[in-house]
Amino acid sequence: MKLPTWAMKNTEKYGRRIIHEHQMLEEQYPLFELQMQNQKMYAEGVLITGNRNIYKVRVCYPDDYPNSPPIAYILDKDVMRDSSVPHTYGVSDSGDGTEGLRICVLNPHDSVGQSWQPNFSVVTIIHLAVMWLHAYEVWKVKGIWSLPEH
Repeated sequence: MKLPTWAMKNTEKYGRRIIHEHQMLEEQYPLFELQMQNQKMYAEGVLITGNRNIYKVRVCYPDDYPNSPPIAYILDKDVMRDSSVPHTYGVSDSGDGTEGLRICVLNPHDSVGQSWQPNFSVVTIIHLAVMWLHAYEVWKVKGIWSLPEH
């Protein structure tokens, strides 16, 4: 496992948790990398759906991580252009001037599943982004959102 240089230089700040998350990313999502820009950490990569569509995704760590969940963005322009996409917070800056469609993968008052817990990880958010993308593709074809409503 090759940890990013910025994380190796700051192991006391990022500690074992980030090393563990980096390992999980390599094992479960090898097309993702941990990155740092302007003192903001994020995981970025591509997800390939069952329909073989490829989406570029960025998951940004908040300053108070792990007490708050990472935020997921879809970076594909064609998805961002459609203002009628459900379960989003709109297009916004994903931390470094890059615009992305902030997707709603977690509801803090979720009565259907479970809300964010500090023992979850960035990989948890990527799993939820995979589910969101599946629901998005179903919605594009059938006009229905296939995930439970909150």
